[in-house]
Amino acid sequence: MSANRYAFHDLVRVYARAKSETQDREALRRLLEHLRDTMIAARRMIEDLVETASPYVSPLKSSAEAADWLEAERVNLLRAIAAAVAAGWSELACELAGNAVQFLVRAGCLGDVETSSAAIAETIGSISDTPEKFFVLNALGVANKNLGRYGVAEQLLLRAAEGRQALGDRRMAASSRHNLANVYRLTGRFDDALKLEEAALAVAREHGDRMLERKIVTIGLPNIYQALGRHEEALATLRMSLEMIDSRASPHSVSITHHNIGLCYLSHDDLASAEHHLTQSLAISKPLRSRMMEAHNIGALAMVHSRRGEHEKAIELAEHAHDEYAVVSPSQIAESFADLGEIHAAAGRRESARECFERALSLGRQRGEFAAQARAMAGLGRLLDSPEYMSAAIEIYDRIAPYEAQVMRLREA
Repeated sequence: MSANRYAFHDLVRVYARAKSETQDREALRRLLEHLRDTMIAARRMIEDLVETASPYVSPLKSSAEAADWLEAERVNLLRAIAAAVAAGWSELACELAGNAVQFLVRAGCLGDVETSSAAIAETIGSISDTPEKFFVLNALGVANKNLGRYGVAEQLLLRAAEGRQALGDRRMAASSRHNLANVYRLTGRFDDALKLEEAALAVAREHGDRMLERKIVTIGLPNIYQALGRHEEALATLRMSLEMIDSRASPHSVSITHHNIGLCYLSHDDLASAEHHLTQSLAISKPLRSRMMEAHNIGALAMVHSRRGEHEKAIELAEHAHDEYAVVSPSQIAESFADLGEIHAAAGRRESARECFERALSLGRQRGEFAAQARAMAGLGRLLDSPEYMSAAIEIYDRIAPYEAQVMRLREA
């Protein structure tokens, strides 16, 4: 061939390489979309998710199989987020990250939550305001709540709620406000939490969103009512949520409902009913690989055994729950120390009780968890016969839970 001309085989090679790169990119996109669709289908079998008109047919046949698939593909899901970011597919990266983070939080894989959050952080800032952007902001808000980063969680969930509202999606904005109410509840802002939940419930009912309604009457309102001392309202709301369970209710939702009913019965000292519902919740959560729900149930069962005077069993279960929280939900650690303090105190182990209450108080102060602070101060007040600690606990309860302050004053009198 003459100079400056391609030989035939060079032209073929260049064409083949370009074709291969295009096909590889298309194949990667199809793979990532398949992972996204299967992940959504798997979560739908376990959790309450809004149904879509997607033509995708999942190969998964049961909630247990879905939980196994999510765990088996966990590493690949993290790689998929990074691959979508690298390829410049911002909205797909947000969909992958938002769904993965919610599964990882439930499974207690908080290190992987950090990895996912870091992978998507830059991409979120670079894309326009889309439903996918606010979906992942909502998911990251929930993740930060479980990591005990309440300030970060509040900002992310406010952005998600306001963004969804601006797009005209009132139903999804209400979902973000329900999650924001959980942050307020954990930081002792019960009145603010109640207002958000009541407003979100009105929107859910207006739009016929049974799934969001179930979440609010199963998780949100009962926990707030309990904190405010409105125990009968909490139990009535949870009984209503049991009636709402139908063929569309997810196993995860059913597990949460039984757990919260168990807590209500525990507050009424109906230990047999509490144990029944907590045991049911635990049995449902195990096949779903929901370590967080397992920890919640084990911790509550520890309190049941403590009130029966079965102190060794109570301590064993409470320590197990505490060890799980250290891995899967740091936001629960201060409350878990308070639980341990009460259990040790009931068993007559004063030094262990004091150490646990002091740890609960220290962590509560660090994280702005006022309910944990008040519980720890009340525990130390009773343990050490200290009017100063009791007064400090009552002062906090006056701000966050006046009913509890009233109960403490009656006890002191």
